[in-house]
Amino acid sequence: DFALSSGGAKILSSLTSPTYEQWPTQWYKIMLASTIGHGITRGKPPVTAIQPDTHVGQCWPFTGQEGQLAILLSREIYVTAVTYDHVSINVAMGLTSAPKEFDVYGIVNSDYLKVKRNEKAFNNEEELFSEQNNKDTKENIFNNDFDDESDSNIILDS
Repeated sequence: DFALSSGGAKILSSLTSPTYEQWPTQWYKIMLASTIGHGITRGKPPVTAIQPDTHVGQCWPFTGQEGQLAILLSREIYVTAVTYDHVSINVAMGLTSAPKEFDVYGIVNSDYLKVKRNEKAFNNEEELFSEQNNKDTKENIFNNDFDDESDSNIILDS
């Protein structure tokens, strides 16, 4: 729960994908929307993703098929696992809008990010919960020595 806004985490807007917007289709409504902003349906802001509410409609929709959410934690942590919560399949219309695959980036020092790729995509809640219950050891997911020559490192611009 270190990534919750209630725990002091914040969204890094410059590294976060734009929120989904639905614009009108008629030319005169487009003109009105671009002039005064009326008629544009906007999704909830990215901070919604780091709030502990998983009710239907309490989500952050991003534009397109792929997006990124950058979260600044309130303090340095030792990462043993990364999870995200999505509305239950019992209430949702389906799992099509739920993220299936994701990458986790962690700041190793002020110049580099290190990536930990999710090696498994889960197609339903049963697969996810059985995988979580099988994990009996905890290790830092960024525990490998940092390699300056590795392809999984990303250099940050200063």
